Amino acid sequence: MEQNQKPVISIGMIFRDDIRSIGRCLKALQPLRDAVPCELVMADTGSVDGSRAVAEQYADVLIDFEWINDFSAARNAVVDECSGKWHLTIDTDEYLQPDSDFKQLTDFLESADIQKYNAATVVIRNYDTYEMDGNYTDFMGIRLLRMLPGVRYQGALHEQWILPPNQNHTATLPGIVFNHDGYVELGANTEKGIQKRARNIKLMREKIKKDPKSLLMRLQFIESGGTEPDFLDQIYHAVRMVKRKVLGWEAFGPPILRYAVSVADVRGLSELEEWAELAKKLFPESMYTRLDIEYNLFARSWNAGDYADCVERGERYLLAMEDFRAGKDPTARVYSVLRMASPFQEQGVKIVLASAYAYEGKPEQALALLTGLDYSMMNGKQTMDILKSAQEIHLRSEVDTAPLIQAIWEGILIPKASQKQADQRKKVFYWMSGQSFFAGNREREEQIEGFCRYGYTLYLPLAGRCEIGDAARLMEMKDPTALEAALREVEDLNNLPIEALSHALDCGVPFPLEGKPLEIEKMEGLTKRMAADNAAFYSLVLRQAETDLSDWQLLTWVRGLVIAAVRIFRWEQPAEGMEEDAWEAHQEQGLALARMFARIERAFVLRYYTADARENIQVIPPMHRFGWHCALAFQALEEEEMTGFIRHLQEGLALYPDIAKMVEFLLNWAEEQSKHAQIAAAPPELILLAEQIRQMLLRFAPDDPAVEALKQSAAYQKVAWLIEQPAQPAYMHMKQ
Repeated sequence: MEQNQKPVISIGMIFRDDIRSIGRCLKALQPLRDAVPCELVMADTGSVDGSRAVAEQYADVLIDFEWINDFSAARNAVVDECSGKWHLTIDTDEYLQPDSDFKQLTDFLESADIQKYNAATVVIRNYDTYEMDGNYTDFMGIRLLRMLPGVRYQGALHEQWILPPNQNHTATLPGIVFNHDGYVELGANTEKGIQKRARNIKLMREKIKKDPKSLLMRLQFIESGGTEPDFLDQIYHAVRMVKRKVLGWEAFGPPILRYAVSVADVRGLSELEEWAELAKKLFPESMYTRLDIEYNLFARSWNAGDYADCVERGERYLLAMEDFRAGKDPTARVYSVLRMASPFQEQGVKIVLASAYAYEGKPEQALALLTGLDYSMMNGKQTMDILKSAQEIHLRSEVDTAPLIQAIWEGILIPKASQKQADQRKKVFYWMSGQSFFAGNREREEQIEGFCRYGYTLYLPLAGRCEIGDAARLMEMKDPTALEAALREVEDLNNLPIEALSHALDCGVPFPLEGKPLEIEKMEGLTKRMAADNAAFYSLVLRQAETDLSDWQLLTWVRGLVIAAVRIFRWEQPAEGMEEDAWEAHQEQGLALARMFARIERAFVLRYYTADARENIQVIPPMHRFGWHCALAFQALEEEEMTGFIRHLQEGLALYPDIAKMVEFLLNWAEEQSKHAQIAAAPPELILLAEQIRQMLLRFAPDDPAVEALKQSAAYQKVAWLIEQPAQPAYMHMKQ
């Protein structure tokens, strides 16, 4: 403000230890001070963190005020120092939005009929995070007041202007927006947040005690006291006051009932329907009813799988949003925030409603809802939801979804709010879209009534633009030559859904690709991902491992596959009830895998380690120590040296105990083979005797005394080894 120029607006602020935000707040006021002659009047209520030094750089008037636990007293001390025609009050955690409509403000101040207004509201935009790049709620706060005689603040907490009687004529300035992050701390479990909340609750309790009929204080307690032990009691009490139409019920009833319905939904209270109907009866046109309560019921229907009701409520919500933007219910947001009135929340409803449309057989309406949304505004949750909705539309219909998925991909990459949020959207996009490639997901989709095409084909239009599109293209191909060419175009295999790589290998594509070597760490990452998802992984491993291992890259790749298979294979004995044929097939698969592991490790150790290292085996990593002994064990097995097979496995286990389950599997198998060999070599007369005794045992119950007597006979003792399982497997002997 130029010297000797009388201020039009006095900006009043109180602060204490607000170093986190005060500099940003005061700097953001400059566009307003450039547009309108202003003075900045500030009161320090006891700062010790350097806040005062920052205030001195900006304030026209700076006073000290001793804190007496009363916000109104501090505010009024500032008012007493102001000389402007109007007073604008803000807090240090509120930041004037730089694109605010200052012309709207100047037009108001210069309008011919300004004399009929004594106050004006501005938008206070409450964000959920300090980054202020996500969801928010808007509140229309009466912050601009004409400086009339006797104008004062009242209320120790959540202080308010008190205007002289018959002078409360308020204008609205929705173009003036202050971004607020002060509630983030209250929501966080920080020491300062806890202290601030406790202070506020104490002041509100004192106020309620003095004025128990104040619906305003009941509302403010409900807004802040969600963790208090009597929170529900306060909800019930406030609702009863609204029913009795206590003074202020028309103003404060809608937000109170909004909170009541929300709490009833979260806590499963039986009064939910009753309170929702009460709101519709008393306040049918209130935006608290039409937006906030309708949103609660919309989400409730969605979670219950009642998609028809979800569609009906979602459509009503969107119609209410149109009316809200058109200015209907002008008092909305004056007495409390509208929690579901932001563009972010509206977009969230459209995304979920699109899925409900798809489930109800209305793909065209679903597609129309998702088309043209601001994809750069979405957070991670909305990114996940919109891909779910798009996939539901795609797999249930033949509508053209290509423009939609292309627009979504382009939109999520725009760092509109921040690069961090764009990166998060991209990360979620890859994760969520990648789920559609899983074999289990494809099987689920095939069972859906009205199934038209796999969800992953939604991403075909993105081929050449991102790895998800490349994966969709690969999944649609069969020819090995074409698959190899397409796989070469993939920029980052780490971002490629692993099902696509598995599909290419199943079709015979040689891998790693010639001329595109991979580091061993990247190979291990790929093999772990393949092992986690591919249902036919073991078959794939065995096929790959039969190839020529003379190439170092191929040897390293196949080794990674085999080790991944060894680590996830179920080496344990079968669970009760497993069919004998199934266990035998499983045992054969495990034996083939172990044999392949031995082959691969032998080739790897011979090529990677010198003869001296193999002689001093303790110097090489534990897995390779065991691998070398495993190779020697299977070499002994090929030479029909079962004793050598067992000995080498036991020695390898001593060097690498983590492989115990695999060793137990192989030693038990070896013992079974030894038993079968003994049986095969038994004289015919012993086999006949064993069968006769077995048939005799079947005539008696296991606990019959005759069974025990028979087992004590000389004949039984002679052939017991042909009838009974060994008392202990070789693995148990080894552990002793």
